[in-house]
Amino acid sequence: MALAMCIATIGFTSCGKDSEDLIVGKWELYSQETCYMEDGSWDCDRDSYNIIITFNEDGTFESLGMLGRWSISGDSFYMNENEWVIEDLTSSHMRLRIDGGDYIKRNCFRRI
Repeated sequence: MALAMCIATIGFTSCGKDSEDLIVGKWELYSQETCYMEDGSWDCDRDSYNIIITFNEDGTFESLGMLGRWSISGDSFYMNENEWVIEDLTSSHMRLRIDGGDYIKRNCFRRI
């Protein structure tokens, strides 16, 4: 259930057609770091995963038997209406961040 929730909340930020072209394809979510603000300091947990996500050119994605939509608008990448920031995007690696006020979540992917 936690893995399905993780996939349901994935989203990104990016700039332009070049970034769209880099995102299209098959990726493995291999690491997720979640940090919570507690008593004025950050407390972080890291989990390892082996979740495959396929991003299609038509703006759809598939993972764990779930289907959804992704899109880029300005500097934001959305997946199932969730907005993430792309901290790093290359042809082989992608790192995403979402800021939730009292928490920060980072997902790390590698192209497969």
